[in-house]
Amino acid sequence: MRPIHSNCPSDSLPGPVSRRSLLKVIGAVLGGVLLDGCTAQSPAPTVSPLVTPSDPQTPWPTAAPSQVGIAQAATYEPKLVRKQVETLFDSLGGLQDIVKTGDKVAIKVNLVGGTQGNIPPAGTTAPESYVTHPEVARAIGELLLDA
Repeated sequence: MRPIHSNCPSDSLPGPVSRRSLLKVIGAVLGGVLLDGCTAQSPAPTVSPLVTPSDPQTPWPTAAPSQVGIAQAATYEPKLVRKQVETLFDSLGGLQDIVKTGDKVAIKVNLVGGTQGNIPPAGTTAPESYVTHPEVARAIGELLLDA
């Protein structure tokens, strides 16, 4: 490798700087800059039941509570799964306010652990325990298309 020579006066550097040493210095500087933002933060304040959202003394913004929906089906029969998923979406306010004609939507299914080397609980299969069942993904896709 050819040494990199500087246009600075010769007394500012001890001599030619190799590419490897220059990259080491740049890496150390960038690492320090990136790690500077990784300092410990104090925990976020918790909301006390005595403080109301309309209280002007509240030092943090209030957010709407998260909604959670749960549905259960006795089997993975496609019509039953679709009905339950549709009921689930409706209980959360429906899809019509979220998905508009022409929108592009991604569906993130749960593929935790995969099916290789993981043993599902006794009496179940991977799609019944830790992988989103294909019928659930199908029902979500169909409902999104309908919306």
